[in-house]
Amino acid sequence: MARTIAEVAEAAKRIEGEAICPDEPQEPGAKRKRASRLEVAIKAVAVHQDALEKAQAKMLKVQSSSGIARNTTAQKKLDGVVAKVAKFSRLRQDAEAKVEKLKEEALLAAEAVEAKKASAEDKAESSKNLSEAALMLLVEVRLKFQKKFDNSSDTAVNIWPHVHAEYIKKITDNTLPESDRISSAQLQRRWGLELGKFRMWCAVANRAMNQSGVSRDSVEDDVSDIDPNPNHP
Repeated sequence: MARTIAEVAEAAKRIEGEAICPDEPQEPGAKRKRASRLEVAIKAVAVHQDALEKAQAKMLKVQSSSGIARNTTAQKKLDGVVAKVAKFSRLRQDAEAKVEKLKEEALLAAEAVEAKKASAEDKAESSKNLSEAALMLLVEVRLKFQKKFDNSSDTAVNIWPHVHAEYIKKITDNTLPESDRISSAQLQRRWGLELGKFRMWCAVANRAMNQSGVSRDSVEDDVSDIDPNPNHP
């Protein structure tokens, strides 16, 4: 066998998150938990392995008997035992293949659940409102690392974790409330949104000065209330 029955059972426990204990004492009146398909398959491997080992032991015993070559009855007995060994070996292999298939299905199901959970968490985090202080800090920290972003030898994917670490420090030391905590990916996304809003504000401000006669000194007050993305939280 590629692995022992105990190892297969242990793998099943890790997949399903619970021990496989068919003989575990039950509380009086409690319903016995229905075995999963994986548990049934693992038990089948054990059953076929036990039958195979018994058939192999019997085959060795028959082979060790004297006069098999001259005794038709003994030869038939040996042939029957050899056939059983082959049969139980095939059954064990089929059961092991089923265990591997069910383990793979269980892993895929677990990955799907985790992916769905992560997607829900990401969606909830992406719609989170950040305080004004958090947005100001984001801008401050991001600009602090501008030289690294301008350096062609550095990549954004390597720099943003450092930006995020600086941001999180302000939550750890209680400068910002816990409600402003977001992931590195969401911090980067929020920076992109705020940068887009700033660029749009600049375009509106320039148009106000060039076409509406708004002075440079008063443009910030006149355009400050414009939100280019009012639906953004």
